[in-house]
Amino acid sequence: MTPDTGHKSIRCFLALTIPKEAQNGLAGIQKSLEDNGAKARWVKPENIHITLRFLGDRSFKKVRAIAESLASFCPDTQSFKITSDRLDGFPDINNPKVVWAGISEGERSILALYHAVNEALARLGIPKEREAFIPHLTIARCKTIQESCSTSQAAKRFRFSPIQTMAASIAFYKSTLTSDGAMYELIQECSLK
Repeated sequence: MTPDTGHKSIRCFLALTIPKEAQNGLAGIQKSLEDNGAKARWVKPENIHITLRFLGDRSFKKVRAIAESLASFCPDTQSFKITSDRLDGFPDINNPKVVWAGISEGERSILALYHAVNEALARLGIPKEREAFIPHLTIARCKTIQESCSTSQAAKRFRFSPIQTMAASIAFYKSTLTSDGAMYELIQECSLK
């Protein structure tokens, strides 16, 4: 991890990563949606992942503790197959602020990993999340009504060819917001066995 540069806190999150081939497959879906009229802010393919826990701003000391403990979060987790096979959105696909590819195969394994991560974070003094967790791969964000409407229409017409891949690792990222979207910097990574 990079040394403390005087910042009081670091915006960060934990994610389940997927291989580049799957990210490229999701980039193809983004292109198809765009070609069919979707006007959204597309997530860069290399940034597509399954967020296990967004931690917000944390002290440098807490970030260091999480990084040092990451390998213990899921010591026996084997890599597992993930199949993404549908599009949906938050709050829903009819009026999305976020458009995502849903997970069918692998969902139980992701949920188990999510619970293990939350237990490990609780041991570090970070309270468990109270919201329901839906495993997903964010591919776009809609900031305006026009973006939401055009992307919803394109997504509802889209024919999804399932993308199959393997879960790769648990990664701990620093996230910096910029005018071009979030920039991620890897703090620590733990490969699945």
